[in-house]
Amino acid sequence: SQIDFYVFEYACSQLKEWARQGKQALPVSVNFSRSSLSHHDFVDRLNRLCRQYGVDKRYLEIELTETALLESHQFEFVKQVLDGFRRIGIAVALDDFGFAYSSLSLLKALEVDTLKLDRTFFLNESKRSRNIVCNVIQLAHSLHMNVVAEGIENMEQVHALREMDCDLIQGYVYSRPISADEFEAWREQYEK
Repeated sequence: SQIDFYVFEYACSQLKEWARQGKQALPVSVNFSRSSLSHHDFVDRLNRLCRQYGVDKRYLEIELTETALLESHQFEFVKQVLDGFRRIGIAVALDDFGFAYSSLSLLKALEVDTLKLDRTFFLNESKRSRNIVCNVIQLAHSLHMNVVAEGIENMEQVHALREMDCDLIQGYVYSRPISADEFEAWREQYEK
């Protein structure tokens, strides 16, 4: 779990560096494991790092996997942690949504800002799977959540998701995972 905090601190330092260079800040999402949630000062520790680096928390998002939340069986504790994020102004994304069996019960029990649709929705697509995705997007929007489609690999999927009103698209269709330096070069090219 220490690596989670290291990655979060690195994200804060990257946001600070972009600000120092006068570059437009972009939102950064950081995945956290279930074991990190168990730290008694989890939210306070993240808040201290944000203050230390002078980071605008609107540009940070914590990603928690659906399976991590399900396996914890501690909804009250998890709800308190999510309320803590909301209190300090950090958004929360439910990652890999749709992978586990109790997805809808999580939406009922926990308030999150973003729903990240698991890539399995987009493998071997059919009319049926697209209908499910479309309805999940509508449901999420009715609950005031943003939706990110993960694992998107081609422009046909991008066009279909845009028609469904999906908020963000993530996947190899745009880029494979890259370092911060490679991202800077990619961003400069993209902004031209």
